[in-house]
Amino acid sequence: MGISIITLIVSVLLFSLLARILSYQRTLHLFSWNPTYRRGFFILGLLSLSIPLTIILERSNSGWDSSPPIITSVLLLLVLIPAAVLYYHFRPIQRRIALKPLLVLTERRGAFGISDHAILWRSLQKEKTSVRLTEKIDGNEMLIKEDTPSRSHVIILKDLIPGTQYSYSIDSLDGISGSFSTCGESLRLAIVSDAHIGSSKRSLNTTKRIIQTIIGREDSFDLLLNLGDIVQMGNLKGNYEAASNVLLPLSKHLPSIMVPGNHDAWVGGLNSWKDAYYPKRLNSELRTHQLFHHYRPLEGVHIITLDLEWGTENFSKAQRHWLTEQLSTIAKDDMLIVASHAFFFGSGRVVDSRAWFDPMKMIDTFHPLFRDNHVNLVLSGHNHQFEHMKEDGIDYVIVGTFGGRLEKRITHRSSASIFLDHTHHGFAELSIDRSQYSLIFRNLKDEEIYRFSSRPR
Repeated sequence: MGISIITLIVSVLLFSLLARILSYQRTLHLFSWNPTYRRGFFILGLLSLSIPLTIILERSNSGWDSSPPIITSVLLLLVLIPAAVLYYHFRPIQRRIALKPLLVLTERRGAFGISDHAILWRSLQKEKTSVRLTEKIDGNEMLIKEDTPSRSHVIILKDLIPGTQYSYSIDSLDGISGSFSTCGESLRLAIVSDAHIGSSKRSLNTTKRIIQTIIGREDSFDLLLNLGDIVQMGNLKGNYEAASNVLLPLSKHLPSIMVPGNHDAWVGGLNSWKDAYYPKRLNSELRTHQLFHHYRPLEGVHIITLDLEWGTENFSKAQRHWLTEQLSTIAKDDMLIVASHAFFFGSGRVVDSRAWFDPMKMIDTFHPLFRDNHVNLVLSGHNHQFEHMKEDGIDYVIVGTFGGRLEKRITHRSSASIFLDHTHHGFAELSIDRSQYSLIFRNLKDEEIYRFSSRPR
């Protein structure tokens, strides 16, 4: 009887895990793009329901006190293995984690026209701390204190001065300090995507080398634009903790704009992404959306980030209304950049019977909107390659080369493709002033692979 009861309990555990996973909206997005996952979950669901019924019928006929047949032990193993795997990957109860400081750009502009910055980090215990911000040239110092103890720390750096160097130190974190410079008349961004930290199929050393290359530049960058899939399994908080450690040399010095990817947010991972990169305290302070933003880092330059993790699945009515409203406020002569994780045009191949190239829903939904609203440049990740495309005067760029496994085989070339490289890891360098922008694909050694320049349409 004991082994039968154990098998029933494990079956109930497996079913409850499946139900928990299916309760997340993004699980359905995962299933729509990955039939292998969908079929696997369907089979596990049948197992979790059929095995208890089989045991109950067998025990009812032979009696609960009789010795269980060997088949019961086989059924226990059959349900125990997937239950253990699922619990490891999608465990509902996870330990608290500590996240290292991350410097982010906010949408709010200060008194001198520069966007306010914020320093984010998480601690294991609730504590109240403060940040000392120092202007390097004049040595003016400001002490910014938190009002209440918290595990999620948010310090807003307000009314920063253009073209100025700052340093900061966090009182509760001995040995961790940072420095940064605010942009002046021009803007230089480092663009990365698809690190997939936590995956056995990616190269952590590659990501670290790219970070060191960006840090080591003599002509330093003003911003980091991270287009998602920072981690492999967003549902595992440990992946975010590992990513925080890897990104620290970069994230404490270079203000970041963070965009969620499908791996970051799937199966309950979205809450961990928000905790790490746009916590509730920051959201309540700024009163903006947590997943899509309108940044104005330089006068006449707009960067709009969208929550498009797989494709159009996340393009809700709320996001559509917000995007239309934002586009209507931008002057036609201004420079307009749109960024998301999922790509709009792109070369690729068929994956699980799905076309992983030139996604027609994305093109039909967004390209006319971008064309009619004078979008200049569209930046994406998702595909692990460098690619530059052009359609109706709009430059489309894919830069999914931050360490994830590169695309080995591309069978379909995008109709809009001008340049394609899927043999190098690296990052993109985007330089902007009020009259033009130029973008360079760079490899691990900071060597130029390809460049193009353009003027606002």
